[in-house]
Amino acid sequence: NWDHEFAMFGSNIKRKICLGSKEKRINILKNLTDTNVLITTYGLLREDEDLYQNLSFNTMIIDEAQNIKNNMAGITKVVKKIQAETKFALTGTPLENSILELWSIFDFINKGYLGTLKEFQKSYAIPIEKFKENSRASKLKMSASPFVLRRLKTDKHVISDLPEKMVLDEYCYLAKPQAMLY
Repeated sequence: NWDHEFAMFGSNIKRKICLGSKEKRINILKNLTDTNVLITTYGLLREDEDLYQNLSFNTMIIDEAQNIKNNMAGITKVVKKIQAETKFALTGTPLENSILELWSIFDFINKGYLGTLKEFQKSYAIPIEKFKENSRASKLKMSASPFVLRRLKTDKHVISDLPEKMVLDEYCYLAKPQAMLY
């Protein structure tokens, strides 16, 4: 998908897609001198962790950043080890289950900005999630908002290329054996 977007909007940008066999990926990563953009997947990053150890990038942009929201997950650890001067995270869902997910993404894009995990838990996660402290939530929002660029589908000046939202309810009923299992 990203290669297609570059072809449409940045065809002059020299890019490589790091896919295929391990041997092919090794060769791609050995020859990045004439490359502006390297595209790969989370799964291949995990497989190729050792190949990225000695590489350093000017900019690293991760899409679907919810993949690194669990700070303890293997892929999160691999992504955070990759050396890059500047880091960006793109996601439509920065929070799903816990405010700690926001910390994990910030730990990637701006390590230390929201403190260590323990500091964040003490200052924000526990007061907000356990005690519903709105003042702490407001403080966190003020700290994070300068780094969050958000498009709203309702803002026609920002996002005129999206059609109106359509909601179609489709019901799928369970068969009797499925309902019994459920």
